[in-house]
Amino acid sequence: MNNTMTTSGVNENVGSTKELPVETANSGDAISNPYSHSVPKLSKGLVSLYSSPLEETEKHLKELTAKQKFVEAQISEEFLKISEVVQSTELQSTAVKLKTYNEKLLTLQKDMKSIYERSTKLKKRALRLQQVKRTEEQNKVQTDKKGGCVKSDRFTKLGYLRIIMKKISKV
Repeated sequence: MNNTMTTSGVNENVGSTKELPVETANSGDAISNPYSHSVPKLSKGLVSLYSSPLEETEKHLKELTAKQKFVEAQISEEFLKISEVVQSTELQSTAVKLKTYNEKLLTLQKDMKSIYERSTKLKKRALRLQQVKRTEEQNKVQTDKKGGCVKSDRFTKLGYLRIIMKKISKV
């Protein structure tokens, strides 16, 4: 029986690149294979070439797998912590308090702003009234000087007029 083998050593029935005849002993005659000594040596050399890089790669893969498991465990722990915090009633109550305090703060800011605006208006008005009062007093002093009235006499006359006005308003 005559089988065909490719250079890779796999049996194929489909046409291949290079076929080597492999003969089996039918009758008792042993035919020696010319490649019987070189094939084991080549395979040992091939294994020795690729075994050390493959071992290193396997070692690196084991390290990476261990690190990946460690990171996965840490992530799951953090996820549990976060889910506990999110579901915490204390956090929710704090968020509600924060919202109410924020609203109170905004209303206080508005009130303070309006009070500030009113106070500045009142200050301006007070300054204007003081200026008007001063000018009136200056005008009265000037008219009193022209009329020959002394300042102390003017105050007594004003005091007397006030007393009379109070008595009239009571009636």
